[in-house]
Amino acid sequence: MTKRYWTEEELLIALKIYCELAFGQFNSSNPRIIKVSNIINRTPSALSMKLCNFASLDPAMEGKGLKSVSKSDKKIMSDFLESPETMIFKSELAYSNLDLGRDYTSLQEPEAVAFECDYENMPKTEKQSMVKTRILQSFFRKTVISSYNFSCAVCSINIPEMLIASHIIPWAEDEKLRIIPTNGIALCALHDKAFDRGFFSLKNDYSIIISPQINNYKDNNFVDIIFLQFSKQTLHMPFRFMPDTDCITWHRENVFRN
Repeated sequence: MTKRYWTEEELLIALKIYCELAFGQFNSSNPRIIKVSNIINRTPSALSMKLCNFASLDPAMEGKGLKSVSKSDKKIMSDFLESPETMIFKSELAYSNLDLGRDYTSLQEPEAVAFECDYENMPKTEKQSMVKTRILQSFFRKTVISSYNFSCAVCSINIPEMLIASHIIPWAEDEKLRIIPTNGIALCALHDKAFDRGFFSLKNDYSIIISPQINNYKDNNFVDIIFLQFSKQTLHMPFRFMPDTDCITWHRENVFRN
């Protein structure tokens, strides 16, 4: 039987799945892997192995995964590490075109993303920019939250609908860091808002520091439960994409209410 090599589109789809699943989910019995492998006409075992190949090439995984990888695997991961925004967008397009039968490049299906504007009457270039932004935002959310095993890094609440991929350096501050997973932390809605407003931050050893302004409300039991009990505790760490300490320093110096 002639060996069937992985196409670039298939590798891009595998890259998307790799970024959205936890390492412990890289097995052939995972429903997501089964579904995607059927769509691309691969076996679940083959797709599972491909994810493990990517893991072995990802510095964030610290040597986990398989050690025997192809040149095409190395190329995809190298391109991802060097130009994450470009590769993320390509992987999202490949997955959308194949799995959903939608071509995001044609911009004919605005319902694919949630628009809060007059999409139909926007110029094409603005439509393209908006769709790309929403796709990249979706990637950032899925990747960050899965890296924290679908739990808040502070309080450990594990209700997906209540979790937010919180930017350490805000979206508007640095365009290059907008979709980089190491600039994100999975937080519940309440802790996300508190982090965004500077009511708590982190030291570079990932211990939590609470703003002195919280002490104005320390006689409130709710404040004790939500904030003060976590003072000096270590953030629940992700299995990959550790928060960048330069980003943490920026937050502490520019956002934290010290």
